[in-house]
Amino acid sequence: MSDLLHRAAARAAARPHFLAHSLLVYRTHEGWDETQLADYLGCPPATLPLLGLCRRPRPEPAHFRDDIHAISQRFALDPARLAALVRLVDAIEALQAGSQAGVLDSGLLAAARDHEADSPDEGGDEL
Repeated sequence: MSDLLHRAAARAAARPHFLAHSLLVYRTHEGWDETQLADYLGCPPATLPLLGLCRRPRPEPAHFRDDIHAISQRFALDPARLAALVRLVDAIEALQAGSQAGVLDSGLLAAARDHEADSPDEGGDEL
């Protein structure tokens, strides 16, 4: 049974709408193993595959709060840490998507350079 559960969680990690995906991205970002992730969330490592098979919390604030609360209660997790994990993964993925689209390299940096060129130089070293 445990082997099937681990395989299901590993497959779920490839699908962004499952928590397994968020757990994997977060673990990779932090350079942690499963034990360290479980310690952070306040659960035994054996809980992670079951947790990973849950759907990610819905992004709307009221739903997000309710979903985090329900998941945290079900698995006896620290809700603040679970919420922080999901939000950090959202930020990581948004930055990666922007970088892959060239937004960070071309759009934002070009806008910053344009702003510097438009600013009059007053000869001071002020920030």
